[in-house]
Amino acid sequence: MPKQREKNGLTKMDRLYPKTKMSVTNPIKELSNLVDRIPESPSPTQITPFIALVVRSILDKIGFVDLVNETVSWDPNQCSISPGNRALALVLLPFLSTKQRVALVHVSQQLEDIDTELIFGSAIPATSFTDDCLGRFLDKFAEACPSNFFQQLSLRAYATYDIPQSLILH
Repeated sequence: MPKQREKNGLTKMDRLYPKTKMSVTNPIKELSNLVDRIPESPSPTQITPFIALVVRSILDKIGFVDLVNETVSWDPNQCSISPGNRALALVLLPFLSTKQRVALVHVSQQLEDIDTELIFGSAIPATSFTDDCLGRFLDKFAEACPSNFFQQLSLRAYATYDIPQSLILH
């Protein structure tokens, strides 16, 4: 599903979390900046936990969704949800749920009261995240060499957050 653009050409996530380099030296300032940019949910029944938005912002800055979309082979004409958004749902699930573990069959229930436009950049119905949909993504991700994906994601994190090479543990 394509990202919904606002009048100025930006998506809601682009406006809230512009892609800039962040520093790991002052995390309190970074969190403060994030808090100032988070809008209220349009619906009082939709509650999105703050920690999920922080994690989403970090993943967005390192290009998590785009990297998953590049890594996993998929056809945009056949898929209503990109592999990147499927992966994002699974990564954010522990931050969106009060339960310690959630089965794939219950993911859509956990996303029902969440502002999906704020999390995914477009309003994706929670019912779209079925266990079949997520299971197919996990199968395709396993075929796409997850170790290379993790390596690329790690390098992006080091570059984005200016992590000094002296902090790399061998």
